[in-house]
Amino acid sequence: MRAVHEQTLSRDHFEVIVIDNGTWAFPTKELTEEFPDVYFMENKQARNPYVSRNIGIEQAIGKWIVLLDAGCAPATHWLEKAHTALYEETLDLAAGKFVMDLKGKGFWEKIYSIMYLQNEKNENMGTGFPAGNLFVRKKLFKTLGMFKTIGHSGNDIAWTKRAIESGMRFAVIPGAEVFYEPKGFRTLSFSVFKYGTGSEYSRVNGRSFKDVMRFFLPMQPKNFKSALSYRGLRPKGVLEELKLFSGTYYVKIVFGLGLLKGKILNFLHSKS
Repeated sequence: MRAVHEQTLSRDHFEVIVIDNGTWAFPTKELTEEFPDVYFMENKQARNPYVSRNIGIEQAIGKWIVLLDAGCAPATHWLEKAHTALYEETLDLAAGKFVMDLKGKGFWEKIYSIMYLQNEKNENMGTGFPAGNLFVRKKLFKTLGMFKTIGHSGNDIAWTKRAIESGMRFAVIPGAEVFYEPKGFRTLSFSVFKYGTGSEYSRVNGRSFKDVMRFFLPMQPKNFKSALSYRGLRPKGVLEELKLFSGTYYVKIVFGLGLLKGKILNFLHSKS
């Protein structure tokens, strides 16, 4: 919250809406006292991040929706860089950059940084983008609909992928940086499994079993080395590189298991 209020972009250009998703003890009284100009809302419908995002989107009065996860701390120039790019390039939606400080971090935090939140790479691969650092014209939600609320993960990536495929003008804005704390083993494993489940369960037409099984294959070596380079990781020798590679394979397996669960849920839903 303090990082948002320290933005170089004039406060007259944006409003701040915070949605309590009920996932932790929300210090509403303390926050309202420190930030009286922030609009705080409680999600009383369902404990689901997409329900909360949809509530905030419907409440917002601006032409642009800026989505920021609670775990992200934006750089002071974040909104100013985004504001300039959005209007100069006449975009419909854009994603910012996730910066992770890996100094002193453990093995699994490095694995997380290799596998996730590399938006510049996603742009080249034609995939969707997470809502943790996302800028969207509000009218797009009227055109494409709101985020689906089936499951707790993956719906933001599916929505942005659909927007891009429908011809919306899109770009990654490297200067719109947010600092993100990489996840350790337990949180990483849980999040990846949940993401796999949600990304399959929320699909209108699920993946074929053959497509799901491809996620149980390890990363291609060139993609692995590209991810290392992106995060500035330089393994000291072949053994350390193999260890990191094996860590990424573990993550892919967990994601694949999540996909299988999503397929089972889809099947059960179709029969109910």
